[in-house]
Amino acid sequence: MKRVAVFGAGVMGSGVAAELAKAKVGVMLFDSFPGALAKAKETLPAAIFQTVKNYKFVYRSREAVTEVFERIKFYKTTPENVKNVASADAVIEAIKENANLKIALYQELERFLPPEAPMFTNTSTFQIARLAAGLKHPERFMGLHFFNPVSAMPPVEAILHKGNLRDNSLDIEKAAIDVARLLGKKLFWAPDLPGFIVNRLLVRMVQASAKLGATADFRKIDKAFGTGAWFSDPVARLIVDEFLAAARDLIVKDKGHELLGMSEEKFKENVDALMKLGTAMPKGPYEMIELVDSGKDPEVRFEMGPYKLIDHVGVDVAADCCRMLKLQESDRWEVPEILEKMTTEGKLGKKSPLGGFYQDRKSVKFEFAPDKSCARIGWSGKTLPLHLVKELKEKFCLAKQVGAMCVILEINRARGADIDEFLAAMLSEEAARYAIKTWHSAIHEAMDYPGTVIAAIKGSAFGGAYEWALACDYIIAEKSAKIGLVELKRGIKPGGGGTQTLPRRAGLQKALRMILRGATLYELGEEVGMPWVDEAVDKITEERLMELVANADKIGKKKREPIHYTLWDWISEFTESWGAWKFWKGKPPESFRLARQAIWKGNENSILLGIGNYEFNAVVAAFQTDDALRMIIEFLEERFKKLKRGGEDE
Repeated sequence: MKRVAVFGAGVMGSGVAAELAKAKVGVMLFDSFPGALAKAKETLPAAIFQTVKNYKFVYRSREAVTEVFERIKFYKTTPENVKNVASADAVIEAIKENANLKIALYQELERFLPPEAPMFTNTSTFQIARLAAGLKHPERFMGLHFFNPVSAMPPVEAILHKGNLRDNSLDIEKAAIDVARLLGKKLFWAPDLPGFIVNRLLVRMVQASAKLGATADFRKIDKAFGTGAWFSDPVARLIVDEFLAAARDLIVKDKGHELLGMSEEKFKENVDALMKLGTAMPKGPYEMIELVDSGKDPEVRFEMGPYKLIDHVGVDVAADCCRMLKLQESDRWEVPEILEKMTTEGKLGKKSPLGGFYQDRKSVKFEFAPDKSCARIGWSGKTLPLHLVKELKEKFCLAKQVGAMCVILEINRARGADIDEFLAAMLSEEAARYAIKTWHSAIHEAMDYPGTVIAAIKGSAFGGAYEWALACDYIIAEKSAKIGLVELKRGIKPGGGGTQTLPRRAGLQKALRMILRGATLYELGEEVGMPWVDEAVDKITEERLMELVANADKIGKKKREPIHYTLWDWISEFTESWGAWKFWKGKPPESFRLARQAIWKGNENSILLGIGNYEFNAVVAAFQTDDALRMIIEFLEERFKKLKRGGEDE
């Protein structure tokens, strides 16, 4: 295949498009929503970049990523553009799970698609025969159900229907096998039943879990799934029994093996292999049934429990799957009320700020005293992805709106920006500009807050987390805290105001020493204390924080005036830069020069100009350097290996 048309630029469609492009296939990616196409254009380069094999990045340069990305052409789904499928060797449809929309699209495609070109649908729930009913040439149509994320999941379900004729000039089975082989996927034949195999089993488990309602102790149930204790836990066992009942029904009621022309034994082996590969289960459902029926504990630890699974795929997606299955088999499926209620409330799982069953999406907390003496802001999680940076800004604005006279910013075991988001910034200057503007806009909300802002550091504050502290008026930190601006060790430089706020707090000499070496206080042989923070204590107590709040007027606002360089500053700049150059053994990353210039030139100007001009331009340029790309790749590859060995992510 030289060219494939993919319809639907959402998560699945863009994932399939990326895999085809990696396989050196030209891709026409269609979507009826311009926003979906724009998002795909924005996210696909980073998705391609993140291709990893054997803990190594496959595409190690911007040129390599660009070569793959440029194989994808983007089209809005219009009658005129659809004519381009005339040059396609195949079509893969991955649009919204709506049977009428899909059928209408297929009928339009048949007008222009070459007669020998196969059409595949990535539907996850609809019977293929139902979708093929209105086609002129149903024999060239079948299901090819990929798993999310497409880049990481090896299996694909292949689903034929009664309209596929084996003696036709088009061998649709061979075409499916060729696509799977081209993309490095393992093909599993599945019967043409609603939900096929994997979703038919998993949705049964999801349905059983959700039917227990809001009163279920979902944390206990998920824990039982994860530890393998479900066998002796009556509620968790009930859910697993439903899952296994679905597997039994697949043979006894649905005759899935007969639909595929397989022996019952071969079918069981096929299903077990698919479930183990597609869901990381150590044993397949039929292997489990054999043990359970003999009274033995299968000792199976599920990758995630049913409630975490719902949060992972999306509460709305889980509800839709139940709804689509009920549409086709009304007597066997139902849409649990709790899923519909949570969807209406916007509690959609991991992708939602409101969370789902778990409120575990990293989010910013906000509390304020009834007397308006202070507001408290903090975030969960070690890193600060952009959505959290935006939320931090919103919470500072909210504190201002409620009239909080001072703000306590709680920083606990934080390392700053999310390094996984760096990849997009390294591939696109526009993405880098957007990310840095987002950070700067948020940091200014802290610096410009009308009342005193107090940073409280516990555990650690690396990179962007320390830059948030530097944007505050007063910093209290525990003596055991780990603090530093380590960005140069990743090939970049501080981009959250640190090149301008640290010199104006700690002095030019100390700031240069930390920033140009990408060092922590420990590596510099420095204690937690002045001038890096205003106060170091053994333990930050509530009593001490309230004392600071009471004295907020005396603390006031941090002055960040331009530095008027003296002869000593000139000497310090040279000696510290020389010392750092030797630290890097004469081969510092390209960001070394950019950081040095931003510090020296920016700090003799206003803080606004220093951050908005000198730091901004320097950090955007740093993201585009080859050193940054190389050093981030090396860091991430080392992290992959560490996580594989069972170590904790730093």
